[in-house]
Amino acid sequence: MTRRRMLAIARSWVGVTAAAVVIACAAWLTVEYLHAARVAPSEKALVESLKDRARTDATVHKTLLQPEFDRQHRALQRRARAYRLGGILLLISVGTFLAWIKWLKPRPGGWVGVPAPVARLLEALVERRHERLAALTRLPKRKVKKGALAGRPAVADKSLVLYRVLDSCSGCTVCAQVCPVDAIEARPYVKHEVIDSRCTRCGLCVPACPEQAIEVVTRDVVAPVAQ
Repeated sequence: MTRRRMLAIARSWVGVTAAAVVIACAAWLTVEYLHAARVAPSEKALVESLKDRARTDATVHKTLLQPEFDRQHRALQRRARAYRLGGILLLISVGTFLAWIKWLKPRPGGWVGVPAPVARLLEALVERRHERLAALTRLPKRKVKKGALAGRPAVADKSLVLYRVLDSCSGCTVCAQVCPVDAIEARPYVKHEVIDSRCTRCGLCVPACPEQAIEVVTRDVVAPVAQ
């Protein structure tokens, strides 16, 4: 197995493992809470009954009441440890999963070693997240008219337009954050690239770039360079 394939498998399974740990931790904490909520009333009633008996029988405290106190104290400490450990694991797993979705997720069709149904489910979740982010980051109509439309050349056919990232790109990921279709991958401190197959030529990335590093050209301009 080559090193590249091993890295691809690890990259594919990071998100799957993190999601599995999130579900397991959430289920574990839920079971612990439901168990405590079900057992606590009966334990409280048992202690109250032992207290009533201890008022008339002096031997109850030594033989029954104190051991029951000790047992409940140990159970409370065990639940506190479970909540603390489960909460830490849950936070770490959620952070890992979100970081994986943001920067490490494989491209469509790039899943290695992951069952096809799981890969399709994760791709659907990622696509749904992109749609929500696009709805949140979409600029108001007035700003789009003044800013984004100003970056478009006067070409009737959008397919003749290309967006090219210049070498002055600092990798700030601002353009990737405003892109509604995820046509620019958010790779911090690395020169960005516009994925032409995803780009809808909306022009939102041009005014958003603080370095003015996105150039709008027509295909007849870049055709000689491609040859």
